[in-house]
Amino acid sequence: MSKKGLLIWAILLAVPGAVGLWSVLSKQARQQEQIRIWQSQIQDKTDQYLQSYQQWNALKPEQKNDTPWGQGIYGGPEIQRQLEQNQDKQLAIDMVHLANGSKTVPEELAEVMYGPGWQDKVDQFRRDCETREIIIVGSSVCLGAGILILTAIALIWLVKLVLPGKTQEQDAPPVHETPVFKSQKTAEPLKTTKTLPPPTADTPKLETSPENAPSPDSETLASPQSVGYFESIRSARKTAGLSTHSSGLATAAPQRDTLSAESLMMTTEPVLNSLSELTEEVSAIRQFAAKQQDQMKKLQDGYDWMLIRRFCLRIIRCIDNISDRIRIARQQNKEIQSLEEIRDELTFALESSGVEQFEPDIGADYKGLERYAEAIHDKEPNSQPERSGTIARVLRPGYQYLISDEEVKIVRCAQVKLFE
Repeated sequence: MSKKGLLIWAILLAVPGAVGLWSVLSKQARQQEQIRIWQSQIQDKTDQYLQSYQQWNALKPEQKNDTPWGQGIYGGPEIQRQLEQNQDKQLAIDMVHLANGSKTVPEELAEVMYGPGWQDKVDQFRRDCETREIIIVGSSVCLGAGILILTAIALIWLVKLVLPGKTQEQDAPPVHETPVFKSQKTAEPLKTTKTLPPPTADTPKLETSPENAPSPDSETLASPQSVGYFESIRSARKTAGLSTHSSGLATAAPQRDTLSAESLMMTTEPVLNSLSELTEEVSAIRQFAAKQQDQMKKLQDGYDWMLIRRFCLRIIRCIDNISDRIRIARQQNKEIQSLEEIRDELTFALESSGVEQFEPDIGADYKGLERYAEAIHDKEPNSQPERSGTIARVLRPGYQYLISDEEVKIVRCAQVKLFE
């Protein structure tokens, strides 16, 4: 392919790649700036709403029945109206965390905080992230390929510009006019023929024998008497100069070859450095593409975990409600066998899917178990100081998802009560 064709391909690759990267990154920067502004405006209301839910969730079942959620100080209508006015903004703030599964919100709170259909918006955002990552990777590859081609063209042009100039300076002959031609031109006047007088009767005849026959050299080179003293000296000097120049050219040829090889080695060093830099740039582009693929995998894993956890929490909530009803029916001396069977079936369904129920040990130190247990604000009276900060009772069991023998994810923390 010609240099012009390569230049066109480089422009066709570099320009769309640069435009694609600029559009995606600039849009992402504007969204992040807008999210920071919204977060400073409405985040306090959201934190207050979540804190009130945690306080209500820490109440005893009898207190929950007296003060249900969504009334009074526990998520009352006033704070709900304030949150409903900023549902889109709050969803935009938490969108990234909801998409990768790092943040989960109970169903009864999510409808108020994010509005109806928020899950569909999160799924759409996840698809947009996948499309954006594809655009970033494709644009990076196109831009890198265009820069690589442009750099190669520049290097080729630089090599062609530098190498011929140095070789031409080294190969230039010191004398432009070859003295051989001058000797031929100046030797022609020297070929003078001696004019003999016409033969007479007194003139003796010369016998031409092979020994007395004139040689070509004797005809072309005249004697000093016939040519002249100064002409013969000039002719000898030119002949000596011609032989000296011939020997000089013969000795200068190896030197020119040596200089050309050295100059070639010196001029290829920046080319090798540029090629190593290009190799590093291509390696960086590959690392960036691999990093983007890993991020996409993390997003997909977070999304799968969010779906599993959401489904499990719904079943766990049903188990908690059945357990509360069993406790109330036991106090009223009613039949509880059917309720216990339903609870056991739901628990078995979770266990068969890899979700197990666990309870912290009574008397265990709560410090270090924050990941597995959640302590309520009320404390159990304690007469022994050494039991302070240990677990007194387990109010609700916890549930964990067993991914492998070494990896476990917490679906819901256990709810415990500590000693004072």
